[in-house]
Amino acid sequence: MTQSSLDQSKIDAIKQELKWHPGGMTISALSYKMMMNRNFLAKYLDLLLRSGDVTVTIAGTSKVYSLSRRVPVNQLLNFVSDSVIVLDSDLKIVSLNKNLLELLGEKRDSLIGKKLNASGNSFLGGLDVSRFRNNDSSFTDLVIDITGLINNTTCSFRIKSVPVVFDDGNKGLALILKDIMHQIQSRPLQEISGAGYQGIVEDQTEFIIRFLPDGTLTFVNNSLCHYLRMEVHEILGRSFFSRLFDEDREQVQMSLRGLNRENPARSVELRVKGPAGVPRWHRWTNFAYSLDDKKGNIREYMGVGRDITDSYHVEKKFNRFIADQEFLYWHAWELTNLAADADIYMTIGKAIKELIPDAMISVNTFDSLLPSEITLLTIRCFLGEKERQVFSQTIGRNIVGWNIGCPNEDARSHAMSCLLTGKLVKVPGNLYITMMWSIPQRDCEKMEKIFNLGETYVLGLICGSMLFGNILIHLKKGDVLDRPMLIETYARQAVLALKSRHAEQELTERSKIQDYEIPLSDREREFNIDSEKDGGTVSKNSS
Repeated sequence: MTQSSLDQSKIDAIKQELKWHPGGMTISALSYKMMMNRNFLAKYLDLLLRSGDVTVTIAGTSKVYSLSRRVPVNQLLNFVSDSVIVLDSDLKIVSLNKNLLELLGEKRDSLIGKKLNASGNSFLGGLDVSRFRNNDSSFTDLVIDITGLINNTTCSFRIKSVPVVFDDGNKGLALILKDIMHQIQSRPLQEISGAGYQGIVEDQTEFIIRFLPDGTLTFVNNSLCHYLRMEVHEILGRSFFSRLFDEDREQVQMSLRGLNRENPARSVELRVKGPAGVPRWHRWTNFAYSLDDKKGNIREYMGVGRDITDSYHVEKKFNRFIADQEFLYWHAWELTNLAADADIYMTIGKAIKELIPDAMISVNTFDSLLPSEITLLTIRCFLGEKERQVFSQTIGRNIVGWNIGCPNEDARSHAMSCLLTGKLVKVPGNLYITMMWSIPQRDCEKMEKIFNLGETYVLGLICGSMLFGNILIHLKKGDVLDRPMLIETYARQAVLALKSRHAEQELTERSKIQDYEIPLSDREREFNIDSEKDGGTVSKNSS
């Protein structure tokens, strides 16, 4: 499928929609906004990804698409004041800007179409472009410093790699070379000495450490000491691993085992015991600091880290927001497109179970939609499986379809006041009270122990003055009800579906009643008119 074979107006509309949402959109949100089939939209997005018009980032379990912020390659060459060289996917030279040609003393035509190592230029031939590729051969953003000879003059550059996309959709790589020789030459001599290096390290805001393969710390900078509120002598000699949580320690050790001469650095995000042992999220990049030249064994590691707790929680909240929106979108679609004969109560129960997989869930209805007239509750759905079997054995019948009355008027009144809020309400008491005293107390206590039941919550499925039922949630002991607002939002969607189904059933029933309530005299009149048309007469009492 090519861009020419697709509807250009849809491509332009997708780009415009993404332009209006610079933070990006999930495919679900984009499909809903554009009223376009999700699978069909995915083909357009895949094409735009390959052409470089759109980028995608992973947020939790979702993909977030956004419009690429691109500068055309021909503009990049003139826009950047530094030296620039552009390579194609085969690492052949596609273009160079005027600055680089003057620096190298080369002609453009003598370099175009050649690979760097075949360019005939000693400086270009010495560039190791393999460092700018990922394991899957795609190009990556990277910044490195190099030193080399150009026309017998020592030069130092900071090289920034920028993946690019050409007009034909093929991918390439732009290398931007910034001259940093003057920065190196302007450094005071003492900075290059050991004492100067130590001062630079100490002044860094990042945490810098060195440690042995067993984790023993041999160096820490001032930033880490201030962060931990400890003196240097209190930290050195202790194990770096001792400040990690057990479940994170193995992850770090595996990362360190993967370091070698070819892969000298790896990054990892983990929890660290911060000041006073409080858990904090860190990002650490660990390096193979000291290698045995003969055997390649690592004698010492160096780590550079920083506290990312705040940004980690922001990203986590964003990921959860995206996941919540996905949940609401797909389950709203599910309720809207539910077949007339499908079990809507099971659909609602499974959606809640998806959010609280360890909880015991029941969806129930009442014998009237008017709260003041309710006397009976009917269990329509009961999840999970083991609990349903035990409950059914206890009451001697399938618990789904079981009717429960409320013999206590005060309890009924209190329950109605909770349900009419339309919000999750914590239910006081135990299972015996929750089941309206309909199951013997001894059996209820036994089931509480078997299922390790803890807190119970109830949510009324209310719409205006009509109560379509409730959702009862039994948590495991020690569990906390997570994402209550998401549960309440979904419940409001479910109520609309229940209301719609109730209206359809009521309309069907009215149609049936009207069919059966045609007056007898009208039927006779129709029969007589038809008979007269046929030229005959029919007596009312004729047999």
